[in-house]
Amino acid sequence: MVTTTKPLVGCGTCRERHIKCDKELPRCHQCVKTRRQCPGYRDVKVYSALTKRDVRGPKMDSWKYQKLDLDPSYCQSFRPQKKPMLFYNNPTTPLESQVVCFFIDNFVLKPTAGSSRSFMEFILPALLNETSLSSTTSPLAAAVFAVALAFFGNCKSKSLRSTASTHYVLAIHQLNKALQDPDRAFEDETLAAILIMALFEVLTGSAAQPNGWSSHANGATALVQMREQKKSLSPFGRILHVMARGQMTVNCLMTSTSPQIGVDWWMQFGSKDDLPALVARFSLEVAQVHADATQIFGAAKGVRYHRRDVKQLLDAAQALELEFTKWEDSLTAIWRFNTVAWIDRCEVEDLETSNVFPGKVDEYVDISIAMAWNSMRASRIILCGDIIRCSAWLHAPALDYQVAPECSAAIRHSKEMIEDIIASVPLFLGYGSRSGSFGNWGSSLQSLHQKSAMGLFITWPLFITTVSDFCTDEQKLWSRKRLHYLATEKGIHQASLYSTLDIRLPSLLIHRDRKAEAVGRDLANSQCLETAMEGLDAKQQSKTVHVVIRDLLGLR
Repeated sequence: MVTTTKPLVGCGTCRERHIKCDKELPRCHQCVKTRRQCPGYRDVKVYSALTKRDVRGPKMDSWKYQKLDLDPSYCQSFRPQKKPMLFYNNPTTPLESQVVCFFIDNFVLKPTAGSSRSFMEFILPALLNETSLSSTTSPLAAAVFAVALAFFGNCKSKSLRSTASTHYVLAIHQLNKALQDPDRAFEDETLAAILIMALFEVLTGSAAQPNGWSSHANGATALVQMREQKKSLSPFGRILHVMARGQMTVNCLMTSTSPQIGVDWWMQFGSKDDLPALVARFSLEVAQVHADATQIFGAAKGVRYHRRDVKQLLDAAQALELEFTKWEDSLTAIWRFNTVAWIDRCEVEDLETSNVFPGKVDEYVDISIAMAWNSMRASRIILCGDIIRCSAWLHAPALDYQVAPECSAAIRHSKEMIEDIIASVPLFLGYGSRSGSFGNWGSSLQSLHQKSAMGLFITWPLFITTVSDFCTDEQKLWSRKRLHYLATEKGIHQASLYSTLDIRLPSLLIHRDRKAEAVGRDLANSQCLETAMEGLDAKQQSKTVHVVIRDLLGLR
C-alpha cells in the first residue's frame, strides 16, 4: 500500500531535534536563534516521487540516513527572493541538493549591507545548466561538487569525506582534459576550476597531498600567464585573475618564493587605486623582499661575505615599511577603522572559548576593507621579521639586535599589527553573547558571522599572528583556539593544521643564520627543522606539517 503520510518539510536540523520548523529563508529562525548550521529544506515533490516509486524501501525521514546515490539533482538558492531559483534540472536526489546548497549558502556571498563585494558568485552560472554534478563533464561544476562534498563532510557527515576524495580525483581528471584541449584550456571556466580546487585543499587541510594547495596556486599562476595572449578579458576573467593573484601572493609568502613575472605585470588586473589594489601591490612587494632574504641568507657563508647584499636588502625592506606608514597616514575616514568596545581581562572567564580577546574591539565600514587591512597587516608582520633578521645578522655578535633602532621600530609595528588583527576577529566570527553592544555589526551582519567564508577570510592573518615572536602567550593561545574553532565549527580543516604549529619567527631563523656560520648551512637547516618539530606530538608530525614548516623556514 502506498504511504499517505505527510512528509516533513522542515530543515534537517529541526527534523533531527523533533521541533517545529518555521521554514523561513534563507535559514529557519530556530537554527539562527540556537546558532546552529541550517542545512536547508528538502523538496516535497521530490520526496513524494521517491516514496511512491519504492514504497518498500527505507523512508527518507532524515537526509543523513539516505543512501549516497549521487544521481541527477537540483539545488535551490537560499537567498531571500520572491521565487526560489532552480539551479539544476530533473531533480531526483535530495542529498546532492543539500550538499551543494549548504556550500553555496556558506561560501557564495552577494553584496549586502556591510559587505559590498561578492565572493565566488561566479560558480552559480556554471551550475544552471547541469542536470547531474556527480557525472558532469564541466571541470568547474565537478570541482564545485567535490568541494561541496568535502565541506559537507567536515560539518555534517564524516562518511562523505571518502566520497569527496573520489570526486576530487574525478574533478582533476576533467580539469586535465580541459587543459589538454587548446580550445578549452584558456576558457574562464578552466581557471575558475583550478581556483576552486585550491579551496578543496583548504577545507581538507591538504589531506589529498602534502603540497596540494600550493600546487593548485602555482597551476593557476601558470595558466594566468598563458592567458596573457587573450588580449581582451571578460569581466569574469579579470575577477579570476585577481583571485589568482591573491592566491599566488599568499603562496609566495608561505613558501618564501618570489612572484613570477613581476609585481607590475600582476597589477594590470582589477582596479589600481583603491585600498585592496594598493594592499595587493604592497603584499607582492613584501613577497619579493621575503624571497630575496631567503635566497641571501640561504647562500651566506659568513657575515663578511654578503654584508653589502644584506645591507641593500635591509634598506629595501625599510623603504617598503615607510611606504606602508605613508599609505596608512593618507587614508580617508571611510577606509579607517574605529574602536567600538574595550574588554577588560576580568570580563573574560575562559580565554580559550571567548569570542573576543581582552582589549579593544574594532569596527570597519565594510568587510572588504577589514580584509584588505588584515592582508596588509599579515604582510607587514612578515616584512618586519625580515628587517629584524637583517639587522640581527649585521649587528652580530657585537650588539644585541633588539636594541638597534630599526629593530625597535619593527618590533613595535609587529605588536601593533597583531593587536589590530585580533581586534578585528569578532567582526568576522561574531561577538557571541555581546553582539547587541558593539555598534551596527552585532545585529545587521549576524547572518554573515555564521558563514564559513568569513572564517576563511581571517585564517591567514590569524595564522601569521600565532607564529610571530611578538605575539604574547595569551594572544597566541587565543589565536590558536580561534583557528581550532574555524576547523571544528566552520569546516576549514587547514586552520587545524595551522593551530598545531608552535614556532617563533623570526627568532628561529636568526638562530639558524648564526648556526650556519658555525656548523654549516645544511646542518643548521636540519637542526632548525628539528627545533620547529619538537613541539608536535607523533600524530601532528605529518608530511603536510613537515612541508608547511620547511616552506615557512625557507628550507630548500
